[in-house]
Amino acid sequence: MKTRVIKFNSLRRHEWGSATSTRRLPAGSRFVRRFQRIHSLVAAAFLCFLGAEIGTAQVHGAAVPLEAGDFVEEVTRLKDLVFESGSDLYVAPSLQEQTDFRALADAIWVGDTGGAQSLADGLGYEVLEFVDNVSGSAYYGIREVLTNGVQTKGWGSYFVNPSFEADALVEVPHVLWDTNSWDVGAKSFRDARARGFLMAGAHRNANGKNTADVAHIDTSIFHHVHESWVGSSSATDAWQIHGFDLDKHASF
Repeated sequence: MKTRVIKFNSLRRHEWGSATSTRRLPAGSRFVRRFQRIHSLVAAAFLCFLGAEIGTAQVHGAAVPLEAGDFVEEVTRLKDLVFESGSDLYVAPSLQEQTDFRALADAIWVGDTGGAQSLADGLGYEVLEFVDNVSGSAYYGIREVLTNGVQTKGWGSYFVNPSFEADALVEVPHVLWDTNSWDVGAKSFRDARARGFLMAGAHRNANGKNTADVAHIDTSIFHHVHESWVGSSSATDAWQIHGFDLDKHASF
């Protein structure tokens, strides 16, 4: 949001007919007192109006916690929280949780941080603004609230770039399974100044083979965020980061 600074110059000139005099009027003169009173009333009225406008904007874009750091390092930290293969810790979302998270994704996509935070609270998630110290870009993020330093659901982490240049999503659905995909994804999102970043919160085999394969499970939170952000007309592209074994894909 741009902030406009309004400067009021002190009284230094007065119009006399068609000529302009640069002499300063006595500070206690009747004219100066009257002008200053009008000046103050106009300024007060303007500031009240400006305050009302800012207040309205804040209802839509409510203040959220602000963090700063290297975005790639933040993604690496989130990757280290991901549920591992065979952990049996991934929690499949209920139908209501899917509906509520879809609404959360819709809200953060348009910058409605107030609405997003209200929904996140009921889902065990938090909304924040993250400033990347490397690129200078500011992102809105949705992260799971940790309990004793660990996840309890494994639904993933999501970021939106309001000042994007590439209208695309960078997606990392097979975190841990596809080696270094989180690192490639984070750097691609930042360097391309893409619009959205999605990373799964559990290994694809967290509860058994393909039980958390969010690239193919349409009831996963990851899938609902993807659906929300690409839009009904698929106007936003999706770039999924995958890894392959050279022994099986020699042509690569």
